Amino acid sequence: MVSVRAVDISKRFGDFLAVNHVNIEARDRELITLLGPSGCGKTTTLRIISGLVKPDTGEVYFGEKNVTNVPPHKRNIGFVFQKVALFPHMNVYKNVSFGLKMKKFPKNEIDKRVKEVLKIVRMEGFEERMPSQLSGGQVQRIDIARVLAIDPEVLLFDEPLGHLDAKLRDDLKYEIRRIQKETGKTAIYVTHDQAEAFAISDRVYVMNHGQVQQVGTPIELYLNPKSDFVADFIGTSNFLEGTISEIYENRLKIKVNDGLILVSEVMPNVQEYKVNDNVIVSIRPEDIELLGNLTIKENSFEAKVERSTFLGTNTRLLIALGNRILKVDLYGPERFKIIDTAVSTNFHVRRFTIIKKT
Repeated sequence: MVSVRAVDISKRFGDFLAVNHVNIEARDRELITLLGPSGCGKTTTLRIISGLVKPDTGEVYFGEKNVTNVPPHKRNIGFVFQKVALFPHMNVYKNVSFGLKMKKFPKNEIDKRVKEVLKIVRMEGFEERMPSQLSGGQVQRIDIARVLAIDPEVLLFDEPLGHLDAKLRDDLKYEIRRIQKETGKTAIYVTHDQAEAFAISDRVYVMNHGQVQQVGTPIELYLNPKSDFVADFIGTSNFLEGTISEIYENRLKIKVNDGLILVSEVMPNVQEYKVNDNVIVSIRPEDIELLGNLTIKENSFEAKVERSTFLGTNTRLLIALGNRILKVDLYGPERFKIIDTAVSTNFHVRRFTIIKKT
């Protein structure tokens, strides 16, 4: 297999800078995801890697080979687009074998390869079906089989599940990950869906305004976002602005603008901060727990419950702290508790992330 690198690539469309000095690397046999909102540059980056778009600056490498000026059909890639375009007049076998026939493979090799890839995507026995006789998920599997049939070195996925309903998307994302692991292909996946990205990726590149904001494993990104954009885009967060009032024993004491005092865990990078630094505190809703009584425990406070909504897997509380509304998620048996609204209740912040204001 092969690694893929995009080195300092940029692309402008008229006055719009779609990709701004982006560096991407997918290691051999790794699946990375480009994640971000619409218009952030992730699809343009993928199309530059595929050769469908030529960068204004920068280079693309497959292994040690510079492929920046190599046309798409000579890059040995498999591209799965959002809109599947199977030939409607051809059955499954003919659709999957089409690329092999164009490459003049012998018939016995074509038969063997079609059988292999249909087994990989778990669509054996569907050779004679027409596309109109398949469900949306089955069509997507056949499209992946068609791409795999030509044995590409690199798999590229551009929002491949975007047109499917939620249940089908949830099932197929795990199938794509299984197929990638089983075939050992290096893969780059594009999506705006954080849950989708986290479920299948070895590493995730979070993009916004044509730039990579942060890269890391799903756990690294979720627990240690480096900006309020990343913290907000990766799940849900409560943001509080504050100032560092004291530094001691590798911990930070933060005075939040609403008057709340929060004390950090021991921080290995505490030297990066100084007293009076302005920071943003990011608190995940699931990291605020309901207390029976207010104790002297650090990071405990009293707030008024404004709303309580049972959502099945969790109960979402909206609580008023000073002039701010915070989200709190209760899980497990706690989610069945009846929480009176318009009354004050005690809470404890189990964990939070500190983001330095720039």
